[in-house]
Amino acid sequence: MTGKAAVLVIGHDRFSAFDLDFQTIEELIDALKARQAAQIDLHIDAATEGDYARIGKVIFSLKRYGFDIAAINGVVNQAQPLP
Repeated sequence: MTGKAAVLVIGHDRFSAFDLDFQTIEELIDALKARQAAQIDLHIDAATEGDYARIGKVIFSLKRYGFDIAAINGVVNQAQPLP
């Protein structure tokens, strides 16, 4: 995928990216694909910090569809890809 990093916010009852709100992960993934987001700058809303199932589902979905998570709450991902 090509394009700029997209800022994605996981909220308590919605997801936000590109100044738009999405109710489902599917809608979010479709928007990320349409905008050709290469990397994701993931932000977790304070109200969602303890909802590990919701956060995990988003991270799993992003990775499943080939998005690179560049940072989570400002912490840069420095993991090296597996050989």
